[in-house]
Amino acid sequence: MRLSTDQAVLLVQLVHQHIDAQAQVWLFGSRVDDHKRGGDIDLYVETPPLADLFDRKIHLKLAFEDHFGEQSIDLLVHE
Repeated sequence: MRLSTDQAVLLVQLVHQHIDAQAQVWLFGSRVDDHKRGGDIDLYVETPPLADLFDRKIHLKLAFEDHFGEQSIDLLVHE
């Protein structure tokens, strides 16, 4: 996995803070393969149904940018 332990923990904390405290989070895509380089961060999130999911996703992406800078993140959320 091409994320440090601290980065992975922070990602999960941000998802729990901005999406749902019970959300389950998985990393997928090129960041899972240690032999690849670059690439965005792809997250798959499972959560109970949320009425304001769009707003929550925006807040998560803003918080992510505050911590990780201009790094691209793709967020796939399944309710």
